Amino acid sequence: MGTGMKSLILYLLLLSMGASLNAQKKYNSADSLAVDSIVNRIRVVLNEYLETVIFIDTSDYQQYFPEAIDINLQIAASKGNCTEIIRLVARGADVNNFEGFNATPLHYAVAGGFKNAAEILLLLGASPDSLDIYRNTPLVSAVKSDNLEMAELLIRYDASLSKADINGSAPLHHSAALGYFYLADMLLYYGAPTQISDKEGNTPLMISVWAGYYDITDILLKAGADPNTSDKKGFTPLMMAAQNGDTLMLRLLLDSGADLYKVNHDGLDALCTAVRNGRNDAVVFLLENGHRWLLQPEGKFNPANIAVEYGHDDLLNLLKEYGIEAGGKLALEEIVFSTGGMITRHYSFISGSISLREPRLKAGITVGAYFNPVRSRLILKETESLFYQYRLTTTVIHAGIFKEFKVHEGINDVRMSIVTTLSAGYRFHSYYEGSRQKPDERFCIIPSLGIEWSRKHFGARAGLSYLNTPFYQVSPLWFSLGCFFNLSKQIPRAPGKKIRIYNYE
Repeated sequence: MGTGMKSLILYLLLLSMGASLNAQKKYNSADSLAVDSIVNRIRVVLNEYLETVIFIDTSDYQQYFPEAIDINLQIAASKGNCTEIIRLVARGADVNNFEGFNATPLHYAVAGGFKNAAEILLLLGASPDSLDIYRNTPLVSAVKSDNLEMAELLIRYDASLSKADINGSAPLHHSAALGYFYLADMLLYYGAPTQISDKEGNTPLMISVWAGYYDITDILLKAGADPNTSDKKGFTPLMMAAQNGDTLMLRLLLDSGADLYKVNHDGLDALCTAVRNGRNDAVVFLLENGHRWLLQPEGKFNPANIAVEYGHDDLLNLLKEYGIEAGGKLALEEIVFSTGGMITRHYSFISGSISLREPRLKAGITVGAYFNPVRSRLILKETESLFYQYRLTTTVIHAGIFKEFKVHEGINDVRMSIVTTLSAGYRFHSYYEGSRQKPDERFCIIPSLGIEWSRKHFGARAGLSYLNTPFYQVSPLWFSLGCFFNLSKQIPRAPGKKIRIYNYE
């Protein structure tokens, strides 16, 4: 059967459907002109489709699901088979069905990039705002796929520009997050709202600033996006640009009227945010463009104190040049309790300590003890050929100083530091089991080097210590592992702005 004959049969099939076409509901009328209009448009779409299709006689093929007409429609849509879509709809398939899958036929046509199939479905009554299992509309799916033509087709069939997905993200959010400039421009052309927020309060402008897309940020601002809108935690686009150290974005926002001194719910302004993240260029930019950073009536943080807290000595010196210095006096304000264990060849200890820490210097003093509560079997060397074996316990009390050196700090406040400790200790022992003798007691120097991870009040550490003992084949190099708890109220830390990228993938 030739293409022309197949086309004629399809036209007659459509005409035979008459007023039963689902798409008539859109027009609120049984007017035959509406039906004719739909049929004529389907003819145009089919002509485009048939020009690129090679027909194969599949009458002898076994159907996928002979009785499941709605599922067959979804399969046909996923393959872009326009003629099969029309045949199944003519037999009663529901163009908006969700049967057996995670989305409607229109979603599958859009995801596959089959524009003709998508338009056929729309003409036959498919809802342009139907939702898949993740509450994505077909338009959101088209935007995620960077399919400009498909997105415009859906908009022309009245797809909502503001309907959001499960995370509250509208199509404009996704185009801003993924850097699809032409899609964002088209959405704005058709009237997409710029002041729409996702579940965390992020507007498309915030997303584009955070992602670093200057062109999208520019068109959003020109379309009326408010540069001073804040999310649910009070973060503004300017703070996000400062956090990223993006001076070009800072200039773009300031030229569009962004408030340089606005603070978030934690009392942080853009300068504090830049200092917290060690963004030198952004700090210089903000200092040169602002002149009342320490006169903030609502601000809670001194930028210089934040520089000290996060170990940004270069920024601390820079802030001093602009008259901003750290306030308050140095004091051992934090009490830290630690516990753990130490192990070396043939011996082990349980350890515990109390430390007083100066949070700005990240240094302090520590007092503690190492001990083994159970008598251990150890060997003492008397001569080259004479050895004694005893059971005993050992205790070492120590006191010293420590200093932390920050290695890394993530945006979620997980800190990693190198810690050096120098302690003086006194080592003493129990009597040898079954005797009134014991090893010599003496003072010792205990240097240690370790690495620790901490978040808020809790942390863990691992390290190496040097501690000599009189026992044969007991190594002086000890491996330690433990945890600690910071009991005191810490200096308030500047939280960072996080955006979950998987919301926009």
